[in-house]
Amino acid sequence: MKAIGLFSGGLDSILASKIICDAGFDVEAIYFKTLFDGEKKFEDLPENYFFESKNGKFKLKTIDINDKFFEILLNPKFGYGKNLNPCIDCKILFISEALKLRKEKNAEFVFTGEVVGQRPKSQKLKTLNLINNTVESDGYLLRPLSAKLLEETIPEQKGVIDRNLLLDISGRSRKVQLEYAEKYNLKNYGSPAGGCLLTDRSFSIKLKYLIENDLIDEKNIKYLKLGRNFLFKKDYRIIVGRNEIENNLIYENASENDLLLNAVDVPGPTTIILSNSEVNEDAILEASKLTLKYCDKENRKKICIKLSTKQNENIKEIEFSDLENIDISATMFRWKIGE
Repeated sequence: MKAIGLFSGGLDSILASKIICDAGFDVEAIYFKTLFDGEKKFEDLPENYFFESKNGKFKLKTIDINDKFFEILLNPKFGYGKNLNPCIDCKILFISEALKLRKEKNAEFVFTGEVVGQRPKSQKLKTLNLINNTVESDGYLLRPLSAKLLEETIPEQKGVIDRNLLLDISGRSRKVQLEYAEKYNLKNYGSPAGGCLLTDRSFSIKLKYLIENDLIDEKNIKYLKLGRNFLFKKDYRIIVGRNEIENNLIYENASENDLLLNAVDVPGPTTIILSNSEVNEDAILEASKLTLKYCDKENRKKICIKLSTKQNENIKEIEFSDLENIDISATMFRWKIGE
């Protein structure tokens, strides 16, 4: 028998998967990936990375769901949380997609790691019932960690799964889950605070700028997560790398004609200028000064900043001889933007 599970890599989803496997089901755990996740990479993990089960097998699959997620991000039917987090709509989307997979793969049911009362917006009992009604689960949505506190699902009523194997966890404390983690020797699970960027106030403010200016796409969101973000004259976003990894990502994610800046023969950042319009000389000079600001200027009398694209490695160079008095107008793209 097969079951489809929603998987985040956190303790709750691992524990739920363990319970279902031990009940004799082969679990296909689905990780729905968006650009707002932490940097989770579940591909090519060994089969026993999270747990072992004698009665069922565990298989993990990653599905990119960004296109559909953008739709609910821009127009969440049930609104946002404290920031730009459409938690209820997000859960509805993921469960709806999993229910489609249940029918395609002839699985017995869909399950999640949700716990009654654990999350203030998306896991209240009233909200769980709202989600059930909205996704039209037809009784095939199971929450193993809190099942004994909820109405019986079709699989329980038919004896497909024994309700006595399920749990009755509730509330925000994770004491019970941690006890089960020790009992079952569960490992490699993520932090409970784990990390949707949409719950972060600073990131949400930057994202609000993209939404208000009709700039929501994969590339622009990736650059919100990279480097030091600056805003110049409301039309130009200038991103300055903080380390070698970010420098490489700034280059890799650039389009063929995006303007890139680097110091010549001096350790320093890679900088990119992003704009919907043609980049003017003022923006180029500002980006050059920002690049210079974060260069290694020790014992240097002058530094040249090289302007390039992926198509043209050397468009021009701008020389700076006064390295101490750098007048910068761009503002850090953080708290005040969009409020």
